[in-house]
Amino acid sequence: MTQSTTAPKAYLHSGITTKLSLLLPVVMILLAISQAPSAAEGEWWDGFSVPGMDQSVYTIEPEGDNWIVAGDFIQAGSTAANRVARWDGAQWHPLGSGFNGIAYDLEHYGGDLIAGGWFSTAGGTPVSYVARWDGSDWHAMDGGMSSRVSALAVYNGDLIAAGDFTVAGGSGASHIARWDGTDWYPLAGGLNHSVYTLAVADGYLYAGGRFSAADGLTADYIARWDGTNWETDFGGMDQWVYCLGVYNDHLIAGGFFSEAGGVPVNRIAEFDGTSWSPLDAGLNGVVKTFAVYQDDLYAGGFFTAAGETETNYIARWDGSLWHPVEEGADDSVLALGASETELFVGGSFVTAGDQFATYIAAYDSQGWRQLGEGAGLNNNAMVLTEYDGRLVAGGLFRYAGGIRVNQVAAWNGITWEPLGGGMNADVLSLTEYQGKLYAGGLFTTADSVQVNRIACWDGNTWEPLREGVGGC
Repeated sequence: MTQSTTAPKAYLHSGITTKLSLLLPVVMILLAISQAPSAAEGEWWDGFSVPGMDQSVYTIEPEGDNWIVAGDFIQAGSTAANRVARWDGAQWHPLGSGFNGIAYDLEHYGGDLIAGGWFSTAGGTPVSYVARWDGSDWHAMDGGMSSRVSALAVYNGDLIAAGDFTVAGGSGASHIARWDGTDWYPLAGGLNHSVYTLAVADGYLYAGGRFSAADGLTADYIARWDGTNWETDFGGMDQWVYCLGVYNDHLIAGGFFSEAGGVPVNRIAEFDGTSWSPLDAGLNGVVKTFAVYQDDLYAGGFFTAAGETETNYIARWDGSLWHPVEEGADDSVLALGASETELFVGGSFVTAGDQFATYIAAYDSQGWRQLGEGAGLNNNAMVLTEYDGRLVAGGLFRYAGGIRVNQVAAWNGITWEPLGGGMNADVLSLTEYQGKLYAGGLFTTADSVQVNRIACWDGNTWEPLREGVGGC
């Protein structure tokens, strides 16, 4: 958001990142409004928002033609949204005043939206790690839990919640409990440690996490509930299970493990009701989330390859082979949600494919798509100056208003423009001198020209200043 003012004079940064790095994005917004197209004198302008969120997305839940997402963000596009928001296909909306902490899972039950996580208020109402949204307000649920709720599912007409808690609704419930619409109840003796994920397959409720026992039975990070008893004799993993899903009527497990049922696998495995098997060469990093979209299984996480194939945090399994999803993302994928027509992807990334899509994006037959628009930057602006009648920003950002600019860009009053190919690292100072723009920082190339931390822009190209300067 910005305020009408005259363009700023040069701000010279010492080259040492300080607490100003937290303030300058705000300064930039306040100053750059000088030519903002939709702001009148003395008014605020929200055009410097970003397409998506301002922080990571952890869970995604479809709701008719809408999508509900939750994470640690407080802004969704230009809308203030405390860690939970609804996308209607065109813009973001808050769900009341949101949470005072993070929601890790969302699930629909009995016509309401249930959120579980690490929060103590929802919409200003005191709650304990779980809350119910009726479409207008947030409500507590029978005293809630004693600690974090990490996973939610619906099984045999009940809502199931699981996580780190040992008390639900005031009674003992070891890391898992069921809600019948009024009260919480334990599932026998429960699990002996944290549960991270739940899934329903073949009439069973499956739980995965970091536990080693289920109701006293030895359990290797996975167990199943048949409605009355826990079972663990179908084989487990050698490390933690972070996500469970169903694909082609088989249970799919993902996580940190390298063995499933004694079979070598790489962080992802398939269970056909009898035995575990790998999905080809698996993935080279932790798997955090699954979704089935147009008959294929999509996996997201911290991995960058499936076998010899580069996948960059998201991959597609067609039942036989792994495939990349175009260029993938530039950081971890933590949440996936699918409808018949599109796949929603959330996480810690700021680009998906060739799109500047901060922490959330959509994918369909046409490729990657931003959710919303905005002229904001994808990282901090460290310095501002006026040059050639335009506001020029330098900093840590790579994208400005969805355009690849590489650490430096000029605002022409309507949109951002790159200055050549930009820099290969942070720009920390800018100033005009004798009709040219000078930049200093941590970069060693400007538009692929060797410059060594200082460069000159003549209006068309970047040039070095002799041999440049040495590093700190």
